[in-house]
Amino acid sequence: MQTIYEEESSDSGTEADNEKDNGSDSTTVTPSVTDYVYENGRRYHRFREGSYPLPNDESEQERLDRCHKLWTRVMKGRPWKVPVDSPQKVLDIGCGTGAWAIMIADMFPNARVIGTELSPIQPSMVPLNVRFYIEDAEDEWTFDKGFDLVHGRMLAGSIHDWTKFFGQAFAQLKPGGWLEMNEIEAKFYYQNENDERCVQLDMLTQVFNRESTNFGKGFNDVLLMPEAMRNAGFEDITIDIQKVPIGQWPENYSTKDLGLRVQAAAIEAIEPYILAIGTRVVEDPAWSIREIVRASQMSLHNRNYQLYVQAHFIWGRKPNYS
Repeated sequence: MQTIYEEESSDSGTEADNEKDNGSDSTTVTPSVTDYVYENGRRYHRFREGSYPLPNDESEQERLDRCHKLWTRVMKGRPWKVPVDSPQKVLDIGCGTGAWAIMIADMFPNARVIGTELSPIQPSMVPLNVRFYIEDAEDEWTFDKGFDLVHGRMLAGSIHDWTKFFGQAFAQLKPGGWLEMNEIEAKFYYQNENDERCVQLDMLTQVFNRESTNFGKGFNDVLLMPEAMRNAGFEDITIDIQKVPIGQWPENYSTKDLGLRVQAAAIEAIEPYILAIGTRVVEDPAWSIREIVRASQMSLHNRNYQLYVQAHFIWGRKPNYS
C-alpha cells in the first residue's frame, strides 16, 4: 500500500512531485485544494470553485461509494463492457472517492491505474499500482499517453464541451485503446406508460435538466455523448441501455432487492443534485429547494409509481492506425 497525498505549505494550487505516471510515490495536495467552500449546510470544492455543482462532504462520499456498489451489481461484477482483458494502463476521469480505480488496481495488480478528481477525497492508503491526481477534467490532460482504457462514470453535469473531453481521451489512448462511459439518464420512466404519472418527479427532471443546461453542464448530457465521441474520432461506438428499477415493484426477488437499493440511492441523490443548481442558477432560497427535495423524496416512496431509470453504457475504440 502507498500513501497518495503529501501536504505542502505552498499556495500555488496543485502539482505532482514528479512527472505524472513516472512511478513516484505521492502527489502533492496544497492548501488551496483542501480549503473547502461551505454553502447551505454542504461542503463543496474550492479548486475551480463553482465549476461542479455537487458537494464533496462525507455524506456525498458515502453516497458515491454506495453508487459504486450499485453500478457493480448492475454490471454483475464486471469492471467494464469493453473487450479489454489484461490492461497495462487505465485512466479513470472524475474518480470521486476512487472506489472504481481501487477495484481495478486490485483486479489487475500489474496495471497502472490513475484517477483524477477535483477534490482529494480518496483514501490515503491504496494499492501500490494506483495513483490519484487533483485535476479539472476540462483542463489539458498531461499524462503519459498509451492508455488501454479511459473510463468515466456519472460525469454528466460536470463537463461543458464533450467533444473536447472525448478528444482529450482519444489523444491519451494507445491505437486500438477504448473509452467507456457509464451514465444514468436524468429521467424517470414508468413500467406501464398507461399508469398515473408523477407530476412532481416529471417537473423536477424537466426544470433541473433545463437549468443545468443553462449552467453549461447538463445533467442529461448522456444523450449527447455518442455523437461527441464520433466527432472526436472514435469508431465502433456501442450503446447498451439497461433498465434499472426504482422500488420494490419487480416480481423477481433479486431485481426487487436491487430496486429497493436504487430507490434509497435516488432518494439520497436528490438534494446534492439540485441544491446548488437551485440556489446558484435558479436563485431560489435553500429552504424552497429543500421543500422540492422533500416532495420529490415522498414521490419516490409512493408505491403507485412503478418507476425505473436507464443506465447508459457507451463505449468506442480509437482506430488502430491513429
